[in-house]
Amino acid sequence: MGSRRGNQQRVHLGARFCKYPLTAFPRKDIFPKISALSISSSDPRCLLRDIGKGPLTLMTQRTHRIRLFLSCIGLGLLLLVPLGRGYAQAPSAEEQGTKQQATGEQEASQEQPAAQGQEVPQEAAAQGVPGPIRFELTSRMELKYEQILYETSGHVHRFLLSGSYVFSNISIGVDEFPIIKVDTTGRPDEGYTLGDIILRFGYVPYIAPSGNFGAALVTNLTCPTGDFEKGAGNGRFAPEPRLFLPYKVNSWFTTVPAIYYMFTLRKEEELAQRVSLLTLRLINIFYPSSTTYLIVEPRYYYDFEGNNPSGELRFHVGTMITRNTTAFVEYSAGLGVNKLFEAKAACGLRYFFR
Repeated sequence: MGSRRGNQQRVHLGARFCKYPLTAFPRKDIFPKISALSISSSDPRCLLRDIGKGPLTLMTQRTHRIRLFLSCIGLGLLLLVPLGRGYAQAPSAEEQGTKQQATGEQEASQEQPAAQGQEVPQEAAAQGVPGPIRFELTSRMELKYEQILYETSGHVHRFLLSGSYVFSNISIGVDEFPIIKVDTTGRPDEGYTLGDIILRFGYVPYIAPSGNFGAALVTNLTCPTGDFEKGAGNGRFAPEPRLFLPYKVNSWFTTVPAIYYMFTLRKEEELAQRVSLLTLRLINIFYPSSTTYLIVEPRYYYDFEGNNPSGELRFHVGTMITRNTTAFVEYSAGLGVNKLFEAKAACGLRYFFR
């Protein structure tokens, strides 16, 4: 009786992960005796699937949560030191307003508005526009370490290298070059392996004459470079067009509504699942000083293949180490009944070529 109940519980846990289309195996036609891992380097929304293995012990779960929490708090404190220093050195709001007004008038006299249909040069667009627009119009490189904790299935380590090159108002590059490792109970150590590489194309078609509003179009393409049999890839080409509409409310706050849609272009593996996923983001960026920023961002996901909604609440703190280098930490908590992960913590360095 006890054995049957345990098997039912494991099947239920496995079925829970089967709801999401980003795993490398079908949701319904998988054999119950197969114990498989599927890692999506393109998206942590469905990184891990463990069928046939028991859940982690309560002590192991608590240990993972404590490690994530302490890592995030420690790195956050390191970043808050420059934040306080920035408060002490930052000029008053009146001085900032006067300086920005003078700068805006000078730029307006030298440039024609982007609303007239002309291309926005990088040098002009990088001044006085919302932060996400400056981000899109600046060549950069980024190295990031990320750990994702699942409630019953262990955690995943990811090292992500990304970069882009900007010319005029167009950017091309690699959004993710992932090296990943799965750490789960009862699994042999497979070490780090290459995941699915994501290519990136960005375009800034419009910046308002006032400089407070703009639009950015980005398209990501996930390529099946990860080993599908080992669970390191999804086995499909999946484009994901994205639209960002940043609005600069004032000198210390910018909000960015964004919408994504990922779909399957072509399957390279017979067992690869199709994906149809909508993502809605509301990126709220606060600038407490000239060298520090804080992002509070709710995310909403809807999986059209499995008819499953889920959510995520993300916090991101960054500070400038040098003029061209920024350090940051992130922490995300899974939301909803069918939350995709328990917690996610990351830290990284970003270098701007300017």
